[in-house]
Amino acid sequence: MTPEAKPALPVVRAADLDEPDQTERWLIETLWPRAGVGIIGGAPKCGKSWLGLDLPSDQHRLQETVRRHAPRLLLLDPFVRLHRVNENQAGDVSALLGYLRELQRAHDLALVVVHHARKNGGSTGGQSLRGSSDFFAWVDTALSLRRHRQQLLLSAEHRAAATPEPVALALAGSERDMHLAIVPVEHRGDDHAPALTTDIDAAVLSALSNAGPQGLPRHVLRLIVRVRNQSLSDALMRLAASGRIARHGDAWVPLPVPVPALIDMRRNRNGNGDNTASG
Repeated sequence: MTPEAKPALPVVRAADLDEPDQTERWLIETLWPRAGVGIIGGAPKCGKSWLGLDLPSDQHRLQETVRRHAPRLLLLDPFVRLHRVNENQAGDVSALLGYLRELQRAHDLALVVVHHARKNGGSTGGQSLRGSSDFFAWVDTALSLRRHRQQLLLSAEHRAAATPEPVALALAGSERDMHLAIVPVEHRGDDHAPALTTDIDAAVLSALSNAGPQGLPRHVLRLIVRVRNQSLSDALMRLAASGRIARHGDAWVPLPVPVPALIDMRRNRNGNGDNTASG
């Protein structure tokens, strides 16, 4: 049977959503852009939730399914069940993510991939994603879930928007209507307990974004973020290595993240969805 003859994937609607205004920036205010790609990452058992998207035939089936149903949000969960490539090989991962980026642009939708974080990793947020660093470089938005004390915390990082403060989530409702709901963040100890140390990288980016192009010196950053000196040093090194911030004199400043170039849909395709012309 040829790839064109295969049927589209079966689809069950979760709900009928109102069509958002196409001029609006957000699909979910401050959380997910109307048209973009991104990842929800987290450690196992953090409430994240067989298709081979490295195969041309299955890429065609997903493309046909999206064309027929025209969703505003496409959720692929989990990433590890969507391919057979080595997640640590940048070339393999880049080809697969390139196909997903092309799919998002061709159908003007929001695309979410659920992915796991490294086990026992010291990084937070998008830097903690398992496998190749291409994952974090690919996203417009990265949501990360992690447990802090007895709460589940959701942090967001955006390519072209300020980083909002983390929110706490908890299971709510009855057995027939169980869902995650936003709850107040628990603060233990005195009023000076750090509110953003659950995601130090996000706290640093937020502080620098609010400070503007002049940036902030290290000692002021530490007063704002309120973390141990070594934790701040680690966060600064991670963010500098990923090109998110830079040191200018005594101050740390945020760096603009370049917007990826548009992919020409008319260029040749290979079997992995990589649109780079050969030869």
